Amino acid sequence: MDIGIDDLEITIEGEFNQAAFAGNDDDRTGLQDIAVSMTVDADADEDTVRKWAERSNHGARFPTTSKTKRRSN
Repeated sequence: MDIGIDDLEITIEGEFNQAAFAGNDDDRTGLQDIAVSMTVDADADEDTVRKWAERSNHGARFPTTSKTKRRSN
């Protein structure tokens, strides 16, 4: 896919149990319920960017969402 990207913002969010990390809770440490979102400013239409994002997400074990901002020419 030949897409010109002017700006790409990726946000990664997850739940972090500070008590477990400090050893005060038996729950699992580390990030849980991870979600990734992307905002893309590109020269392609939304459907093309969505297909590109899905290809980029191949094999990922967390949900992703994407939002497209089209260049104004």
